[in-house]
Amino acid sequence: MQKLQPQPLPADTQSRLATAIIWHRAGRLKEAAGMYRLLLEEAPENPDILHLLGLVGHQMGHSDFAVRQIIRAVDRNPGKATYHASLGQVFLALKDYGHAVMALSNAARLEPDNADHLANLGHALDAVGAPREAAATYAALVQLSPGLAEAWINLANALPTGPRKDSLHRLSLALNPAHAIGHYNAARAAFSSSRHTEAVGLYRRTLAIDPALAEAHGNLAMLLPNTVSSGKLDFYAAALALEPAHSGIRTDAGLALLARGDLKRGWALHEARLAKKSLAEDRGTGLPRWRGEPLAGKTILVWREQGIGDEILFASCLPDLIARAKGGKIFV
Repeated sequence: MQKLQPQPLPADTQSRLATAIIWHRAGRLKEAAGMYRLLLEEAPENPDILHLLGLVGHQMGHSDFAVRQIIRAVDRNPGKATYHASLGQVFLALKDYGHAVMALSNAARLEPDNADHLANLGHALDAVGAPREAAATYAALVQLSPGLAEAWINLANALPTGPRKDSLHRLSLALNPAHAIGHYNAARAAFSSSRHTEAVGLYRRTLAIDPALAEAHGNLAMLLPNTVSSGKLDFYAAALALEPAHSGIRTDAGLALLARGDLKRGWALHEARLAKKSLAEDRGTGLPRWRGEPLAGKTILVWREQGIGDEILFASCLPDLIARAKGGKIFV
């Protein structure tokens, strides 16, 4: 396809385009979109208008429409990095990470000194499972912006567990000691290296800076002993108050309650484990779940899950099940 050269807009069209951009920046999205559409009727091949119409469409929740418009802009002016970058950001929002990598790679190629392009490309590479390429991208980003703590955090996160990862997290904290996400990621790295006491301290520091991070509450709770004085259940409660539907936190909190003997609340929360994709796939038998109805004349399959430790723990429930299954069969 032959690429079309953008034609200069008439002065009146430029004036109305400037007005639409002001509306767009002010959050008057519907008005801006209407003006972009009118202008596009006058200049249907103008890549700037196509790009802006795509952006406002994305902001209004019409991301598939946005992709089509921005691709049209790219086709008409493939040398403009901004178009590729915007296309990549829309693909990121759609979780279409493969296409995001392609678009953002083009943006970074056209403007290699743009930190935003590199940061977004690194995120997309992480998402498609390309840690080496992500690390190389983040390494370029820290060369470009060595004072940016987030860049060092991203580079550290892309590296395997080890001393270099830890040193980069420490560097990010030295650059920005009040950065909650920096402490949070350093805590995760410490946990991965089995430095649990250090991880606890870092999670506490994270929450002192930003108490609204649900996963920090949940991860800290998981590391604390299951005693009243540790505050373990309080941290789980805080995490669930922030993100009540978080399946991982609900599952872990359920286990803690079950270990305390709080069966009613524990089992209710522990049901969230079934939302995990891996477990749902393992349980793909098509059999109906037992809801406590009488088992006379029926057969019940007891399903193992989550590893030997939990299997031993929950095997203590088998005598109760056997007592209830009079006239029924049990397979373990």
